[in-house]
Amino acid sequence: MISLSSIRKPSARNLHLNWVNLPHVTQFDEADITDLKVFRKSQNAELAKSGQKITPLAFPVKACVHALIKFPQFNASIESSINHMIHKNTPHHYCRG
Repeated sequence: MISLSSIRKPSARNLHLNWVNLPHVTQFDEADITDLKVFRKSQNAELAKSGQKITPLAFPVKACVHALIKFPQFNASIESSINHMIHKNTPHHYCRG
């Protein structure tokens, strides 16, 4: 648990108010994943003998794990008293390579 500075406390309070009062939206973006599909197919061909398969979900999950390791503040929450930030444990050992 990390104590929030005098600057971060009002920021945390406002962030909470905005979360409660503002409408939540969803944004859709498009991405060309042609190269990713080719890579996944080649990996699945190599794994075919073992009966394993890589799904498309594996790639965004791995990207999220790397992002949380690099930016652990995104895996944190503000304590209800708005005095402390609680950093969750980031599973460094889950990310190999």
